[in-house]
Order: sequence, then C-alpha cells, then structure tokens
Amino acid sequence: MATVPATQVRIPPEARDALVRDEPVMVVKHERPSFVLISADAYALVSHLLERYRAGLPVPIEELLTEEDLEVFALERWAE
Repeated sequence: MATVPATQVRIPPEARDALVRDEPVMVVKHERPSFVLISADAYALVSHLLERYRAGLPVPIEELLTEEDLEVFALERWAE
C-alpha cells in the first residue's frame, strides 16, 4: 500500500467528520466516482478481502456475512 504524509493530503472538514463517524467518503471527478475513502479502522476490517481480490482469489461468502446475518439464516432454516 502506498502511504503519504497527512500534510500532503487536503481533506475537507465534512469528509473528515464522515471518516471519524466511520462513514465512507466518495470522491467524485467530473461527476463520476473516482475514489472512496474509508477510515483506518474500516480498512483494517476489509484489507484481507482486498488482498484476496487483488490476488485473483475467491472471497468466501462467510467472510462477507456478519454474525447477525448468520443468526437470521439460522432462524429462517429453523422456521422452515
């Protein structure tokens, strides 16, 4: 991953506030999505998935589901 000093990056206050709230920030150029910024904490949660994607490896569906998703699936199966 490339890194740059914070002094070389200008992030508007509203974008910084969104990142502090763990909300992604879409950067647009000529009205088209260009980049998505996420907080360091959010990146830590998904970095292993991005590495698999870059390596051309499949991402197991279980890694995309939350505990709540799994509980809902279990309840649905129990109801059937």
